[in-house]
Amino acid sequence: DITGKWSLSEDVLTLETDNGNKIIFEVKDDDTLTLKSSLDGSKSDDSFSTTEIKGSSVTPKESSGSDSNSADSKSDSKADSSSPSSTTEPGKKGDVPCTGITSLYHNYWSYEGTKNWDLEIKAQPEGCTDKMYFKSNDESVVKIDDQGRATAVGVGKTTIDVTCGSKKLSIGYEVREKGATESSGGASKWVCKNPNAAEGYWPNVYFDGKGNFVFEENGYSGMGYFKGTYKIEDGRYYCKVTSITAERCSMPDVDEIVFKIVDEKTIKLKTDLAMSMNSDRFYLAS
Repeated sequence: DITGKWSLSEDVLTLETDNGNKIIFEVKDDDTLTLKSSLDGSKSDDSFSTTEIKGSSVTPKESSGSDSNSADSKSDSKADSSSPSSTTEPGKKGDVPCTGITSLYHNYWSYEGTKNWDLEIKAQPEGCTDKMYFKSNDESVVKIDDQGRATAVGVGKTTIDVTCGSKKLSIGYEVREKGATESSGGASKWVCKNPNAAEGYWPNVYFDGKGNFVFEENGYSGMGYFKGTYKIEDGRYYCKVTSITAERCSMPDVDEIVFKIVDEKTIKLKTDLAMSMNSDRFYLAS
């Protein structure tokens, strides 16, 4: 039996035995080690497959010039001393610890009764392997599931705590009575400063506060107008198109245009049109 301590540096796993000798393995990939030292019963360039990291046994693959029966008999004796003891061992290939948590917005708000509100929170870097946890500090206002989807329960304000590894982020969350923006703000105009449109001809949408809308869309060589009725539901403006007119351009034939409410001064288009596309942002102008 050979016992000792192992260490991992880049693609080299070193087993330092109790008698001061070193046995070197090269890490080929997540599942394969190649012996780089010569031993009794095992030869340099013998390959070993790691079938499981935690509590694993390292078993040699058949290789030319080696006795597979002899190698099999030695694999169990090497398992405990050469295989990592935990999937979270520092430096283990594949672990990507969290370095920060980002949020597109500092505060969120939604209407009472809104379900599955997307908080748009992400762990950094991309591919982070630490699990993200969400907690509402007042579940009478908002509830949050383990995927980060929020449900607005009652009118009020609270905070959502997000943790990932050693990082933490707190975000303000407000739930408002449905239709509060409509009744208090009345009519509103939202403008998208589309870089493809000439200044003064930006696409814009107008809500009259009474359930009617007009969407003026830049159509390259002219303007198009979508008109109809709208309602606010689940954090979105649902605009039912009842008429489409165009001046020196053609407009797509659509039945509905949808805007997602981002915050008090921003809405996001969720429909592809002519110059305006899904995810274009419109900002409150009045």
